Amino acid sequence: MRDLFANPDAVVFGGESASAALARFATAVDQVVSEETGDVVVVSHGTVMSLFVASRARVNASELWAVLGLPSYVSLELPNHRIVEVIAAI
Repeated sequence: MRDLFANPDAVVFGGESASAALARFATAVDQVVSEETGDVVVVSHGTVMSLFVASRARVNASELWAVLGLPSYVSLELPNHRIVEVIAAI
């Protein structure tokens, strides 16, 4: 995982790089958010969630990923993507 976060443009494992996964995920989230007027819940795995939150809330993706347990969630305030809370494990 350290290599994935350190080299986001490289395919470290799986079929896509962290940058490609983030772009795909961000496009989908942005589309859903633009179509909804109320609260939005997005379910994902921790890696892409960490990449997305880091890109929007300006936090370290690797550090966020390291604290997330199973299951966990991050609540963001829109439109500024401020982190409201991180629940590391339910």
